[in-house]
Amino acid sequence: MAFGKRYDCEDETFRELSESNVTVAFELGTANTLNRAGFNALKSSFKVRDVVREEISRHLEHLDRESPRDFFDFCLLEVEQQEKVDGLTEENILYMTLDLFIAGTDTTTNTLLWSLLYMTLNLDIQDKVQREVDVVVGESLPTLSHRSQLPYVNVCLLEVMRICPLLPIVGHATTQKATVQGYDIPEGTKVLNMHSLPMDPAYWPDADG
Repeated sequence: MAFGKRYDCEDETFRELSESNVTVAFELGTANTLNRAGFNALKSSFKVRDVVREEISRHLEHLDRESPRDFFDFCLLEVEQQEKVDGLTEENILYMTLDLFIAGTDTTTNTLLWSLLYMTLNLDIQDKVQREVDVVVGESLPTLSHRSQLPYVNVCLLEVMRICPLLPIVGHATTQKATVQGYDIPEGTKVLNMHSLPMDPAYWPDADG
């Protein structure tokens, strides 16, 4: 989608991208971003960044303005024309693509793997999910329009993400005072551990699912 080509599983660039993605997710998920693990994650993200920069350069050399082939072509044409997105730059394209690779690949994969694991450990829930999918989707392929008709499937996915957050230790802080559902949150409030709260028995009596 991004590069306009598919990689062989043994391709050196593909393997580097895959390994870097796994490293980023693993390191960020096990430690604070300011220690060694955080720097390892940053180093791996730079590897992905370098590959993306090379692809942008390659696309600029062979840009097909009459028939854009992929994400890069469409974005680079917009940079030239500035018709829809004011101020779009090559640097913006770089970071949007990094989001696709780093935030959109390993996260989806791990969510699906955890879901499959919990389905094999809870066959009664697996049966309920299967029945709902059979009734709503039938023999066709699932689409986004089915989502609102699959409440039990949605609940199961959300429960998996509660029990197994993909990046359990991530630094966030409020930049200004905020009110959420009647609760006042002061400026500078920090949330570092995304695993403890969803597993706290004070809020989740059956925290292990």
